[in-house]
Amino acid sequence: MTAPQLVSTPTLLKNIGREDVPEFKFNPLFTTLFFPNVATFSTRDIALDTLDIESVVMSPFCSPMSGSQVMRDKGFTTNTFTPGYMKPKHVIDPTKTIMRMAGEQIGNGQSSPALRRLKMVHDSQKKQLTAIKARVEWLAVNAITTGRNVIEGEGIERYEIDWGLPATNHITQAGGKEWSKQDAETFDPVSDIEAYADFSEGAVNIIVMGGEAWRILRSFRRFRELLDTRRGSNSSLELALKDLGGVVSFKGYLGDVVIVVYSGRYNDENGQQQYFLKQSMMVFGNTENKGLVAYGAIMDQDAAREGFSEGMYYPKNYIVPGDPAIEYVQTHSAPQPVPVNIGRFVTVEVK
Repeated sequence: MTAPQLVSTPTLLKNIGREDVPEFKFNPLFTTLFFPNVATFSTRDIALDTLDIESVVMSPFCSPMSGSQVMRDKGFTTNTFTPGYMKPKHVIDPTKTIMRMAGEQIGNGQSSPALRRLKMVHDSQKKQLTAIKARVEWLAVNAITTGRNVIEGEGIERYEIDWGLPATNHITQAGGKEWSKQDAETFDPVSDIEAYADFSEGAVNIIVMGGEAWRILRSFRRFRELLDTRRGSNSSLELALKDLGGVVSFKGYLGDVVIVVYSGRYNDENGQQQYFLKQSMMVFGNTENKGLVAYGAIMDQDAAREGFSEGMYYPKNYIVPGDPAIEYVQTHSAPQPVPVNIGRFVTVEVK
């Protein structure tokens, strides 16, 4: 019996970019809208230069006969941080290659054990990519809504990355101003929404909220009167939102601000479903405020021998000798979403 032909890393990498492999499709909202750019590094730590936010400086008056005043350029700071490392892994069970797989044709159209094994390899890779992208989305949501990322897991000491979100940009409704305590027929929540948006250090063009926040907001008659659901548009933002599938619901416009409900979920370490965005939250942002996902170096000796230390993913298919030998599929990645001008995001907990 011949040994299975391992799938090479270049072949696995090609699968990542294939548009004709629908099961690889996973479209997280926060990553797509607010972290569309990518940067890769050949070092474990990531160092990024952040330009100081440029404010409008009024030109001083002076005599036309006197020397002019030199205006100071904005500076920058360098932030260095260590991204969390991931390497999900699956075992390729040889006993499953001899049985007909779900959806496989019965009779002459059946696949061979070799083809079933190959499908198991690619299905495992798909699950690992989805798991990594889900973790990136979790990091992205937490970076924006809490201003920090907590990195912890097996074999590593817990640490935090603080993005410097101003304390004023996280608002919890309280003190009798909770929307759940207001009269749905007479209360106007739009004035609250405008006040929340004023905490942003820039313009707001989108509000992303959970289902519970939306349920309370839409209960107000005044909001329903002002929400524009009939505006026809082919803007790139609307098209992008519609491409994200059933977990994203485009509700309409409040003035020039897009209203979106996000119900994306993941399974935690205990197998329990959790929402990426807390369902009572509203996030004010701007889709032109484009952050990036930075990827640290791949920390694997096989990758090093192949000269592959820098990249988004390093997938590998390998066999560990023994009795019995065990075949694995694994994907390495060290991603970290990096928000740009985080003071332009405002989070509101609706009560």
